[in-house]
Parts: sequence; C-alpha cells; structure tokens
Amino acid sequence: LNIRNWGADLNEITYWVIVLGILEFILVSGFIRIMFKRQYHLRSSNSKILNIQKAHFKIGVLEVIQILFILIIMYTTVRITGEKDIFKAINLMNYSSNGFISESYTLPTYAKMMQTFNFGVGILGEYLFLRELIINKNFSKLLFIEIFLGFTSSLLNGSRGGVFFAIIAIIVFILLIQKTEGNFNF
Repeated sequence: LNIRNWGADLNEITYWVIVLGILEFILVSGFIRIMFKRQYHLRSSNSKILNIQKAHFKIGVLEVIQILFILIIMYTTVRITGEKDIFKAINLMNYSSNGFISESYTLPTYAKMMQTFNFGVGILGEYLFLRELIINKNFSKLLFIEIFLGFTSSLLNGSRGGVFFAIIAIIVFILLIQKTEGNFNF
C-alpha cells in the first residue's frame, strides 16, 4: 500500500479491512478444501463442466439479464441520490456508506439482490473463462465480457472490495485449475 505508487493514503482501518478480507478468504478456502477433501476427485482434462461452444445462447441470455440488472441498479442509484450524473450518484453512495456525509443513501433490497446475482454470475464466468483458456487454449469473448459485467456490478455501489475479491478469485481459480490438471504443484 505504497503512497507513491498508488497516490492514495489509506488509513489503518482500510488496511486492516483489506488484510483481514484476504485472510478470511484463505481460511474459508482451506476449510472448504478440508471439508470436501474426501469427495474431491481429479477429473481428466477432457471432462468439461460446461461445453462453451454449445452454451453460447445460455451465456448470452445471462449477459442480457446482467445488463438489464445493471441498468436497473443505475436507475435506482440515480433516483435515490437525486443526482443526474451516475458517477456522482455512485460517489454519494460510497461516501454515505463510509460515513463521510451525514445523509444515508442505501439501495433497496431488490437492487442489492441484483448486484449479488451479477457478482455470482461474474465469478462463475471467471472460472469458466479461465478453465476454457488454460485447458482448451480457447479465448471465449462471451465469458470475457461476463467477467467485466461482474466487475461493473461490484463498482455500482462505489465499493472496490468486490473487484478486489474477484481478482483474488481469479488467482485462486488459476491455482486450482493448474493443480487439477497436474501442471502445478503447491
């Protein structure tokens, strides 16, 4: 968290939120690995969770739903804050959640559920994209777009934590796929 490189002075609370978030992710991953260790079987590289070539329509439908949800969330954010500019509205939501301003702006439950759906589908898209890229050596444009739709919905409430989580998940998925294929030992 270097001030010269990042141009931001993060206070101690922000530092501990990042560090403890990473620690929580590692602990939960380890717990799940121990829990399912006996049920885990290595699959050969030719077994596919989802055949990307046959699933273009389904992935396309998911992306249309995600775009619709993003537009609804953007409209709701602008309506709640009263700002006409979406970026100013997102900043107000972020300032409100961090306690920088006295007014309280929160998204309704349906918008939060839409964000959670988009983020979950984005994480699934990350795994499928990396699996397709590493195992089959195929760059899927649909899944690449899926990843960025997941990132976008994380940024719509002004929080960067969801993007950090998604980047950490990408790294973990790469390690898991490499270990499953036997190309990496950790």
